[in-house]
Amino acid sequence: MNDMDVNTEEHKETEDSFDSDFDLPIGVAPTVTVHTSPMLKTEFAPWHKPRKQWIRDNQWNYLSSAIAKALKLKEKSRSLNYLSLPGVDLLDIRALEETCNDLGVKLKFLGLNYIEEDQQEQQAEQALSLNEVRSLDYVDQESTLLTERFEDLCDPKSIVSQQVLEECKTYDVINIDLCASFAKHKPGTWGSLYTALHKLLVHQVYYRTEPWVFLITTRTDKRKVDPDAFVRLINSVLESVDPAIISEYLEGKMGISPKYIQARQITQEALTTVQHMNCFTASFGIWKLRLLIDGDYKTKSHMHPPFSYHVESTDSVPDMTSMSFWCTRLPPASTDPSGLSASNGGSVGRADHREIFQSYSKKALESSINGVDLDVLLTEKPGDYAHALERSKSLLRKARYSLDKYDDWVTQQQDKISSMIAGRQAPT
Repeated sequence: MNDMDVNTEEHKETEDSFDSDFDLPIGVAPTVTVHTSPMLKTEFAPWHKPRKQWIRDNQWNYLSSAIAKALKLKEKSRSLNYLSLPGVDLLDIRALEETCNDLGVKLKFLGLNYIEEDQQEQQAEQALSLNEVRSLDYVDQESTLLTERFEDLCDPKSIVSQQVLEECKTYDVINIDLCASFAKHKPGTWGSLYTALHKLLVHQVYYRTEPWVFLITTRTDKRKVDPDAFVRLINSVLESVDPAIISEYLEGKMGISPKYIQARQITQEALTTVQHMNCFTASFGIWKLRLLIDGDYKTKSHMHPPFSYHVESTDSVPDMTSMSFWCTRLPPASTDPSGLSASNGGSVGRADHREIFQSYSKKALESSINGVDLDVLLTEKPGDYAHALERSKSLLRKARYSLDKYDDWVTQQQDKISSMIAGRQAPT
C-alpha cells in the first residue's frame, strides 16, 4: 500500500520528509550571539564529539525543520513545541535555536535534566546555560527547564507529570536522548522508562491531531539491554507481525535460525551482536507502533533508518543508536450502522488499521537492517567529518568550552575510533 493513506494536497504538505530519497543538509546555521566566560570549561563528554553534532544537524534538526514547515508554523506565527532531555549545557536546544532562526520560527522548549541537590556546581552551570539560551532571539520566553527525572512521569502527582502531561499540551518534536538503554530494567518495573514513555505517548496521541516527530537515543548492546525485556520486545513482534514478514526479515535478511523463531525462543544468547542490534531497534519501533495504533486514537509511526555509533563496543558493531519516527494521526472510523448513507453501513475514508500496522512493521524491520554506522561514514567521508567538527566547535564555543583543549581531546577520540575501524573484528 502507499505510504500515505489520504492523497490530498493538505496531506502532502505534512508528509514524512524522510519517506523518500533526499540530500542531507550541509550548510552551517546562521550566527547567533556568542556568550563567553572568563573560565572556559575543559572537561568533555561523549556527546561533545563531532558525530553527535552530525546527528543534531542531520537527523534532529533536519526533522524538526521538516515538521515546522509541514505544519506551516511561520505562517501561523506559532512556536515549535519541543520536549527533550537537554543536559546541563542545553546543546540540543542551542543547536535547534539556530535552525529556528533560519526558519523564522520561535522555539518553545520544555527540558528535563535531573541534578542532585548537592551538585551545586552543575546547578549553577545549568542556570547559566538556561539564561544564555533564553536570551537568544528565537527562543520563546515561555520555555522552561525542570530539574526532574523523565521517569517521574510515572507518578501523576509529580511536578514533571503535571507539567509535561498538562491537559491539551502536545509536542511537535519529542527527543528522548538517553545515555543508558531504554530497556535497562526488567519488564513491569515501576518508575521505568517503559511506563514513563507509555504515558507520554498515550497523552500525545490523545490530544494530538497534527503530525509530529519522535526521536530516541539508546544503548543497543547485550550488556545494557535487560535479557527479559529483550525477550518481551521480540516476542511482541512475533505475536503481532505477519509470519510472512517475520520469515522474510528475521529468518531471511537477519539470518536468525528458524528453530528459534518457531519456538519463540529468540534470546540474546541465540543472536550475534549485529542480529541483536537489528532485532532490538526493530522491536522498539514495532512496540511503539503497536502502542500508537492499538489505542482509541490511532496514529501510525514511520521508522527511518537509524544512525549508530560506538561507545563501549567490543567488536565492529555499534552499541548506541539514534532512532527517528514521523508520526501521523489516522482517519477515525466513520460508519453508519443504519445503512442510511451511501456507504451501506461500511467505513468511509478509513484504511484498514491492521494492514497499516503490518506495512509499518515491515518498514521498521527494513529500516533497522539499513541503519548507518556513523563512525564508519564520517571516517570514509573526511569532508563530512570536518564540517561536523566545525559545527561542534561553534556550538561548544557558545557553551563556554575551551576550543584549544577540545582540539586535543577530539583528536585523541577520533584516533581511537579510526584504530577501532581499521582493526575491525568479526561480529560475535
